[in-house]
Amino acid sequence: MNLFQRTLAVTTPPDFAYKTGHSQQRIPRFVEQVGPDALILNLGSGRTDFGRRVVNLDIKPFSHVAVVGVGERLPVQDACLDGVITQGVLEHVPDLRATLAEIDRVLRPGGLVYHEAPFIQGFHASPNDFRRFTAVGMAELAPGYQVLERGIAVGPSSAMMWVASEYLALFCSLGNRTLLKVGRRAFPWLLSPLKFADAWLEGTPQAELIASAFYIVARKPEA
Repeated sequence: MNLFQRTLAVTTPPDFAYKTGHSQQRIPRFVEQVGPDALILNLGSGRTDFGRRVVNLDIKPFSHVAVVGVGERLPVQDACLDGVITQGVLEHVPDLRATLAEIDRVLRPGGLVYHEAPFIQGFHASPNDFRRFTAVGMAELAPGYQVLERGIAVGPSSAMMWVASEYLALFCSLGNRTLLKVGRRAFPWLLSPLKFADAWLEGTPQAELIASAFYIVARKPEA
C-alpha cells in the first residue's frame, strides 16, 4: 500500500448530518420527559450516552453498551420499560415489523417512544440499509400510539450536501473506483459548509419535503 492509498484509507469525511443546538437537545429532553425514575432503552445505541437511566443495547459491545442483542428479539421482560429510543436504527434492522412488535412488548402501557429515521440520505452502513421514511410515514413506526410530537431531525441542507457529494464523486470518477473513493472523501469536505444552512432552513415551511431525517415522539395506549 503506497502513501496515497494509506492517506485515502485513514481520511474520514465530515458528518453529513448537521444538528442544530435545539435538535441536539431533543433526546435529552425526551429522557427528562419520561420522568426522573424512568427506565429507558436506547436500542441500537452505538457509542451514545444519555445518562444513567438509559440502558444501551446494540449488536456489538461498543463503549457504553450494557446489553448486546438484536431488535427482533430483545432480552427484556414484558412491559418493564418507561421509554424506548431509536436513533438512525430502524432503517438497518432486517425485520422492521418484528422490531416494532418487540418495542411494543417491552414498553409499559403509557410509555413513550422516540424514533429518529432518515428520509433523504445516501445508502450507508452496507449491507444493512433497507428503508427510508417520509414525514407522514414516521407514524407507521408507532402504530396505534398517540403522536405527541414530530418534526425534522436533520434538515434539507444536510440532505443536499449528502446527495451532491455522492453525485459529484460518481460523476467525476469516470468509472474509476480509486477516483470514486477520492471523490467520496474530498467532496464532503468541499460541500460541508452547505449543511450549516439548516440552522435557519429546517424551520421554514415545506422543508420537510426534502429533509434528511425526521423524528417522532409517541405514547403507547394505557389500555
